[in-house]
Amino acid sequence: MLFQIAPHVMRTPGPVGLGASGTVLEAVRLMHQHDVGAVLVVENDKLIGIFTERDVAYRVLAAGLDIAETRVREVMTPDPLSIQADALATAALEQFAEHNIRHLPVYEGPRLIGVVALRDIQRVANKQFVEELNHMSVEIVGDCRIAFGAPQARKLITLPPTASVRQGVEAMKTRDTGAVLVAQDEVLRGIFTERDVIKHIATEGIDPERTQVAAVMTADPSTISPGENCDVATELMQEGQFRHLPIVQNGRPVGILSIRDLYRFYRLSLEAQLNAAMIERTRHMIAHD
Repeated sequence: MLFQIAPHVMRTPGPVGLGASGTVLEAVRLMHQHDVGAVLVVENDKLIGIFTERDVAYRVLAAGLDIAETRVREVMTPDPLSIQADALATAALEQFAEHNIRHLPVYEGPRLIGVVALRDIQRVANKQFVEELNHMSVEIVGDCRIAFGAPQARKLITLPPTASVRQGVEAMKTRDTGAVLVAQDEVLRGIFTERDVIKHIATEGIDPERTQVAAVMTADPSTISPGENCDVATELMQEGQFRHLPIVQNGRPVGILSIRDLYRFYRLSLEAQLNAAMIERTRHMIAHD
């Protein structure tokens, strides 16, 4: 079975939209209220942009802008890429990978019906590859083990608990990542993510200059050790509904694993096995023709 964006993948019941004159604070509150990572920016009933939680961190907080005064039209991505509801999940994945994005507005014909996120695709995409392999009677094999080499070590950032939220999002932007680890005396204390930013701005109206990351981080997060199987990491992320997992060795943070890293391995591994199975089937057909 090949999964279509709607009805198989997209989980948002409808588009979460905001007028172009709306403020960043209003957008953040909408994201938190609907548990989404993006809002659609509309003007005269027409989509003109998209504003994501990464934009909140990179374009607003890291730039020192006032969330209550800044209008989303000033910091949104204008004229965003989009996808049709009857498109396959794999088509969305190709756009995510090619353009390094995580959200796509979804249309049903000319009508805007919602947003599909990378995490929505990840939830069902592996099922698609697995079903294709099972249909061809191929056993899924391969061993994925957690390492702390590139790209995880390259993106590893640690901050002290006393660092400000502003410093935290600046660090994310510098390394183009969605999370930083909080450590003291080389001991992991917590993890600070884009989603933490959204949650605490929406519910508490924190001051990013004065608020320490210790006050808004996820303390004592779930972790994984180098050498553990990727399936363990996948289960932890699914159970905890988070996208980043610290890699810890002997109590010391040595890396950070994202759901994108995991999915990249599974997708490439399953695609390689699918290709091998197709080649083997072709050889078998030729030999018995």
